[in-house]
Amino acid sequence: MNLRPRILVVEDDTHIARLLQTALGVEGYEVILFGTLAAVNAALPDPSASLILLDLGLPDGDGLDWLRRQRNGTSAGVIVLSARGAEDDKVTALDLGADDYIGKPFGVNELLARVRANLRRQGGVQNLATATTLATGDLVIDVEHEAVYRAGEKIHLTAKELKTLMILARAPGKLVKQRELLQTVWGPEYLDDTHYLRILMSKLRAKLEENPSEPRLLLTEPGLGYRLQLP
Repeated sequence: MNLRPRILVVEDDTHIARLLQTALGVEGYEVILFGTLAAVNAALPDPSASLILLDLGLPDGDGLDWLRRQRNGTSAGVIVLSARGAEDDKVTALDLGADDYIGKPFGVNELLARVRANLRRQGGVQNLATATTLATGDLVIDVEHEAVYRAGEKIHLTAKELKTLMILARAPGKLVKQRELLQTVWGPEYLDDTHYLRILMSKLRAKLEENPSEPRLLLTEPGLGYRLQLP
């Protein structure tokens, strides 16, 4: 059995792709290179993939369009690598489900640190309260098996969405502070990046709330944190 994390690199610049392959390979990761969106699409879904490094400017399309179409089709983390420095591109990528955004040119050490942080955050929630099952209406949150269902149909959540929800579900009705969620889900280097958390909570509400603009399940305590409130 291959226990090494598998990283898919979607990058058409051969020099950068080989640099990433070498740097990640030295760290012990299994690296698979793709030069086009069509190539990586042919390899997905890949349940063994832990992380996707995605360039935005590819010969057969835009990485943002790929995120828009494909993000819910994979549970792997996505780190965008792009020479585009505009804030709008960064916000759009995060809104579409990217877990992080690294501008080009980048330092190899910083990239490796971001990769390690992302993979740590996928390690699962541990040492929390005893698992249980929560239900409201036709929504069921199975904390023991880390799954969510509506009317018997499983709801797809990204790795970070699921991890955040499980943290809240293990303390229903209790306030979980922003910094605690950022520390656990993103890592200590993201303690001030509250916009990541706001975006994620908005996406969770869109998937779980009957009326996301007037949430009754996932509540915000402004400036403090969030709570899972069963109506």
